[in-house]
Amino acid sequence: MGTVKNLREVLRNLDVTAVAVKSVSDTTGSYADLNAEQMSQGLRADGKEIIPSYRPLTIRMKQLFGKGLGSITDRVTLYNEGDFYKGIRTDVKGLNVVTTSEDPKRQGLEEKYGDIFGLSPRFKQEYVEEYLRPYWKFLIEQETGLKLK
Repeated sequence: MGTVKNLREVLRNLDVTAVAVKSVSDTTGSYADLNAEQMSQGLRADGKEIIPSYRPLTIRMKQLFGKGLGSITDRVTLYNEGDFYKGIRTDVKGLNVVTTSEDPKRQGLEEKYGDIFGLSPRFKQEYVEEYLRPYWKFLIEQETGLKLK
């Protein structure tokens, strides 16, 4: 059984910043997936609707040739054949979370639609509750030997 002195030493040696950075770094795939989900719902990083709407020609093309998410015309999803979504990546740079797409269309889409990368408050809350917090808890328990609720 540990003593208070042992517990204090364990906590003193815990690098909370390193655990936090590792928690985010190791869950960036979930962050990127949620960013894609947010876009599929027609929402920007600030939670507002992606505008301007699709042009009539784009709507007609999606109706004729689109499949699945690529056929949606009631909101801008930034999805056509899926390359842009497949290219979405999230990385940790210092203490910042940076999301982008490796797809060449990224720059044009950002210029036209604005701040599309990053999570709105609703999706950020989902990320924290479903992915980040549980993983952070796991790492803290692993580092300290403590069992957290």
